Amino acid sequence: MLNTLEKLPEAEITQSLMIHSSRSVALAALVSFSEIGFHATTTRHITKRASVSAGSLYTHFQSKEDILYFWMREGHRSARDAVRQAVKRTEDLEERIAAIVCDLTLWHIRFRTVSQVNTTQVRALSKEHYAEIRKYRREIVELLRSPVNEGVNQGRFQVPAIDVYLNAVFAIILDVSRWYPRDGALMPESVADGYATFARAMLHCG
Repeated sequence: MLNTLEKLPEAEITQSLMIHSSRSVALAALVSFSEIGFHATTTRHITKRASVSAGSLYTHFQSKEDILYFWMREGHRSARDAVRQAVKRTEDLEERIAAIVCDLTLWHIRFRTVSQVNTTQVRALSKEHYAEIRKYRREIVELLRSPVNEGVNQGRFQVPAIDVYLNAVFAIILDVSRWYPRDGALMPESVADGYATFARAMLHCG
């Protein structure tokens, strides 16, 4: 089971955890959260999958919610960083929007397990942790809103309602982790390019 966990793309996100068994616990919990949900996941589910003793679980994390918070925080940081990189490498507003949509879509496909958990289990966080995650989400939204708003103000884009545009774009990106086939029937780049084309087309539909 441990080798299977280490093969998850999300293992890349656990590198901030210095202890190997902590990474195993985090990955085991993530898989369980995605399969049966946060509330249905028990300590036994996590420790059995991670191959650690029940008593050692809390030497790695303070609670089950603490593990969920780890994934919410690190997952949102990773997604935000992907968007920041798209912004840095583009100058033209429309190209920047396309790059953000493309790269964020690729992120949600690559890390689709944590994407699903972060989308469906966020309400299980404590109020304090939820408030922190909302800040990451707002930052990601603003990184896309900025070029859209600038293009509208310049008269380049004909977006009737910017919030509607943003909601539509983020809705399809977040949903990709749910439906994307795990058998490799579709290339991630094809999906991401298609979403970017869609996002660009909506800039001129006013």
